[in-house]
Amino acid sequence: MSEVVLSKQSTVKELMEEACARMMVPAEANVRVWDAYEEGNPKVLAEESDTLQQAKLVPGQKIYMEMQTEGGVWPMDEAVHVGARGTAPQPGQVGLHNLGNTCFMNSALQCLSHTPPLRAFFLQELWRRDLHRRTEFGARGELAKSYAQLMEQLWVGKNGTVSATVAPRSFKRAIGKFAPQFSGYQQHDAHELLGTLLDGLHEDLNRVRRKKYFEIPDSNGRPDGVVADECWEGIRTHREQSCVIDLMYGQLRSQTMCSTCSAISTRFDMFNCLQLPLPLESHVLLDATLHRLGGAPLVKYGTRVPSRAALVEVGKQVSALSGVPLSCLAYSDVRSCYFATHYTKYTDVSKVRSLHIYEVPPPSPLDASAASAAPAASAASAPPSSSDSSTSAASTSAASNSAASTSAASTSAASTASASAASPEAQPIASRAPQASLGTPKRSKKKKRSVPYVYVEVVMRYLEHQEVFFLSPFKPVVFGNPLLLYVELPRLQNMSLEELYLLIIETAGPIIKLVPGKTGLERFPFSISIVNKNGMSCAECPWNRFCLGCKLGTLATLKTNGTTLAADFEQHTMPLYYNTGLAKEVQIDESVARNRALHSKPITLEECQQQFSKEEHLTKGEQVYCKSCADHKDARKKIDVWRAPPILTVQLKRFNQRSQFLAKNSKLVSLPQRLDLSSWMSSPGEDEHRWYQLYAVLNHSGSLAGGHYIAYAKHSEDGKWYCYDDRRVTEMEASEVVSKNAYVLFYAADDAERWEWPDLPPPEEPADDGNGHCRFM
Repeated sequence: MSEVVLSKQSTVKELMEEACARMMVPAEANVRVWDAYEEGNPKVLAEESDTLQQAKLVPGQKIYMEMQTEGGVWPMDEAVHVGARGTAPQPGQVGLHNLGNTCFMNSALQCLSHTPPLRAFFLQELWRRDLHRRTEFGARGELAKSYAQLMEQLWVGKNGTVSATVAPRSFKRAIGKFAPQFSGYQQHDAHELLGTLLDGLHEDLNRVRRKKYFEIPDSNGRPDGVVADECWEGIRTHREQSCVIDLMYGQLRSQTMCSTCSAISTRFDMFNCLQLPLPLESHVLLDATLHRLGGAPLVKYGTRVPSRAALVEVGKQVSALSGVPLSCLAYSDVRSCYFATHYTKYTDVSKVRSLHIYEVPPPSPLDASAASAAPAASAASAPPSSSDSSTSAASTSAASNSAASTSAASTSAASTASASAASPEAQPIASRAPQASLGTPKRSKKKKRSVPYVYVEVVMRYLEHQEVFFLSPFKPVVFGNPLLLYVELPRLQNMSLEELYLLIIETAGPIIKLVPGKTGLERFPFSISIVNKNGMSCAECPWNRFCLGCKLGTLATLKTNGTTLAADFEQHTMPLYYNTGLAKEVQIDESVARNRALHSKPITLEECQQQFSKEEHLTKGEQVYCKSCADHKDARKKIDVWRAPPILTVQLKRFNQRSQFLAKNSKLVSLPQRLDLSSWMSSPGEDEHRWYQLYAVLNHSGSLAGGHYIAYAKHSEDGKWYCYDDRRVTEMEASEVVSKNAYVLFYAADDAERWEWPDLPPPEEPADDGNGHCRFM
């Protein structure tokens, strides 16, 4: 191993020369360099003129230098094939070099090369008969010529012996010249290249040298079979006639019915790939962690609800599974050991990131004594589950705020005097809070009302001592599960500080232990401070005081919903009194596995076809012109297959536009090895192809921007399936073909294997105009 130092602007050739000099490789030796940045997946640096920056080499990475043997064999190529199967490469089992983000091209080429009729057309050199060198629509024969040379390298080789790998450089230049978007080394969509390649091959081999204008006829009440044949033969006669059209093009029927007069218009169009949408998932999978009162172990439940449902639907399933009444459930999002937000039961499930459900005490009926002490606006103390906001419910109602502003001045002096006269431990908490929120209750026509509640958040933390610090020697560390206290407002008004400690202990259950041999507040292993939501600083003091939290004995505002308290443990004694293992224990309910299995149930190809042929309603900007009504009208449109080609290509539309980005649907689609197409087609003819055999699958893994393409193909000679991953070719089981990465499918009709190309005369060339040019339409 040797280290090479070069500039980023140095070329791959200069890197190769420097490496040869360092490794003392003979000057006459044939060498090549491999990019070994991805462990286990090296890539050959084929373009010697590229700079190191263009080749995407990074400082410090490994590169491999390979020297060709005297027999002309590259050792790494032989290692790929012989090591994988134990035999030398056979025709059709040849890998393709990745020339730089060309896995999309390699996988598409491998699938097409395993299409027997198309391959036979090029290997039998029938393409020379139909080659159109002066076409204005194709690549003037260069694309067909380079594709034929590549097929010969993959299936015939030199002197009857194929190489283990082939670098498709000439084909890449040809496709880049025909379609400039493929001329560089950016990642592209394999389906897009496949369509471009088929179009280019068709134009290069089109037997119609002079295209004539042909208008696609409308039905006008005539039988569909007559219109379809007229359209098919008209296009083939006047414009498009090639081996690609004969083999890989079919016909779609599009029926449009006017919603006003019910007039039906039918049109027929050609297609070379059937693009099937995946049915949109109508349900979402949401796991909910239930926190029971009394510190019982956490239980995770799996729920599956409609995608537009509210959280109450999740609550219903959790209630049925756990036995906790639906009215005793509160919905929250817990992150990093504190409450990030509270949800309402009306919150859309699509807005929920993670869900923790807390069991709260059942609502108590409001009696006469409680009614006299209840605040005027009970909305001020409404729990999150009954609020209409999906964010943190830390605000009070307008009525409560208004009452506080009008009576704060009159009660301030009394509150201060009372606070100084009594000790904090013996004094009720509510008496230390502002009394402005108390007022005369409004009369209600309802006979039964519930006692208003105030909810309080409690986070667990300890102060870690720092040897080196800037402003404070202590750093707050939040841990464990936060608690959600639901306290009736009348009870809160008469609650002492010791009763609040006991409420925390009661809610936490066996997770928190009392200090043995102590009485009063000393028996509690923590103190209580008022902090902000994440528990890192004080909620009462200004930021420039750098207060970590004021003790509750001196400041208390518990009458406001969403107040956050910190149960402060000592750093060294916290493990003794807080059972971290019990707090982290989560029991997984069987509903999690059951709903995940139901949610991951594969989609059938039949369901995708039904989604494709689903009737579509055209309204507003999509209205169509109705000849009977002589105006644009709403309509219903349906598309189905009328004529199936001998080679059927199916694209699974996994990428959908979501917001500003393309999102990929990685749902598993079950692919039948033998496909009965009779249910897909609308034509009544008996001579159409019905049974198809799967012979190749183009796979895409990862995202659209940074994914990878590989091909699975069934060899026509030995009937075995092989995986083509750029230069790697490995044998695989037929059961491994179906995966969630399947993107483009290739099916061949049962009689396609017996396909024989007719012996046709060369097409008639158009007359020259005298200047060496031909006129085309």
